[in-house]
Amino acid sequence: MRVTISHEFRTSAETFWERCFLDEEFNRKLYLEYLKFPAYQLVESRQDGEKTLRKVRVTPNQEAPAPIKKLLGGAFAYVEEGVLDRAKNLYHFKVTPGTLADKIRSEGDFRLEKTSEKSVRRVIEMNIEVKIFGVGGVAEGFVSKSMQDTYARAAEFTSRYIAENHL
Repeated sequence: MRVTISHEFRTSAETFWERCFLDEEFNRKLYLEYLKFPAYQLVESRQDGEKTLRKVRVTPNQEAPAPIKKLLGGAFAYVEEGVLDRAKNLYHFKVTPGTLADKIRSEGDFRLEKTSEKSVRRVIEMNIEVKIFGVGGVAEGFVSKSMQDTYARAAEFTSRYIAENHL
């Protein structure tokens, strides 16, 4: 399943990447305080020239449909690994779930498009694939809706954070 999500922010690409996306204070406030995720942890972040390699472990606060809960067991967690290429304003990522990693695949690109001198549009294009007989389509739909809802809520927080911090 292919999913595209888009939001606009009144800031520059450089400010978005540095003061929001890569900033640990921003991420802690977003995931733990605003989204109320049970866990968010930066596992690794390192520079390699113009690229930043990043790995985070996240436990979202999601209510899954009963068949999916049964498959996943307890809390659902995942690791997101990605590479930010500032020259291209592109973050390529892969999400690996804590359970059924061989059956669930999610990866994509997260890019910023300049819309004006003081605004960018964040466009996320991702592929979600669940290879579990009988529930694959339901699971893909759930993951897609969860991602869209979470990114929409994160966009609200990000816009407010940018405005409040004069970014």
